[in-house]
Amino acid sequence: MNLLDRIKKPLVIVNPNANEGRAEERWELVGYSLRRKGFDYDVEIPRTREETIEVVRKDRMHEAIFVFSGDGGVNAVSKGLMQNKYGKDKILVALPGGSANDIAEECGYGSLDNVCDKLIKGTEREMDGWRVNEEPFLGFASIGLGAAILEERNKRRFFRGKIAYVTGAVRALFRYNTPKSMNLKIDKEDVEKSVLIGVVSNIRFYADHMKIAPDAIYDDGQMDLCLMENLRTVFQSLPVVYKGTHIGNKGVHYVKTRKLKVYSPTPVQLEVDGDFIGKYDRFKFEHAGGIRVLVAKGNGR
Repeated sequence: MNLLDRIKKPLVIVNPNANEGRAEERWELVGYSLRRKGFDYDVEIPRTREETIEVVRKDRMHEAIFVFSGDGGVNAVSKGLMQNKYGKDKILVALPGGSANDIAEECGYGSLDNVCDKLIKGTEREMDGWRVNEEPFLGFASIGLGAAILEERNKRRFFRGKIAYVTGAVRALFRYNTPKSMNLKIDKEDVEKSVLIGVVSNIRFYADHMKIAPDAIYDDGQMDLCLMENLRTVFQSLPVVYKGTHIGNKGVHYVKTRKLKVYSPTPVQLEVDGDFIGKYDRFKFEHAGGIRVLVAKGNGR
C-alpha cells in the first residue's frame, strides 16, 4: 500500500522565510508536481515559528504533515506534534525547502529530484525525539562554537545566505576561540573535557551535510556525542568531516549515550536544529518520545 492509499489529504506547512525567502516560490513547482501525481493537500504558510507550532499543535484533521522548510522549520513542526494530543498518530514528512536540510537528507529527501516517486514509495519509521533544557530537537543540538556562529550570523541582517554564515563564522572564530573545561555526565560516567564545540546528534548530518555523527541511527534510542577540543582540532577535521572520517582524529571525542548532562564554567551558546536558542552553563539532554516519519525507500536504517 503506497502513501496515496494510506493518507487521504496531508497538510503542507511552507516556511516562507526558508532559503532566504525563496521557499514559497519553490513550493509552487513542487506542489504542482504533487497534484499531477494525484496528491490532494491543504496548505498553511505560517509567518513565524510560533505560528507554525500553534498550527500543528491544534491540527486534528490531517494524518500527515509535510513541511517544506529547512531544519528549523522541521523543528517547529516537530515541537507542534509533541504538543498535539493526536501527534503520535500523525506522520511527519520533511522536504528540502531551506538552506540546510539535514533532517530531510537523513530521511532520504535531500533532493527534490523524483520527490513524488520517493513519497509514494516511502516507508513509515519512528524517529527518536530529544530535548535539551526543555527545547526539543529531531536532528541535532550543539554547544559552543557552532552555536556562536549562528548567533553572530543573526546579528548581521544586511548579509544573507552563505555570505552571512561565513561572516558569522569569521567573527565567532575571533570571539569564541578559547575552549572551556567542561564536566560531562555521560550516562553514569563523569568526565572532564576541554570543549570548543560539542554536537549531540540524532542523525548523521549537521551544518549543511557535514557527517558529524557517521554512526548515528535515528531510532536506536541513543544520542551520538561528538566533541572537538580546540581550533586546531576543528581545522584538522574540516577537510574530512563531510565524509565522516574525522572520528579518530586527535582532539575528537565520539561516544553514544542515552543520557547526558553538561556543566560549563561560564555560559556558552546553544542551538537546536540550526536555530540559535541562547546561552546556558548547564545542559540536560534526554529522550522526548518518538515521532512517526516517512523515509524514502532504502533509507530505513
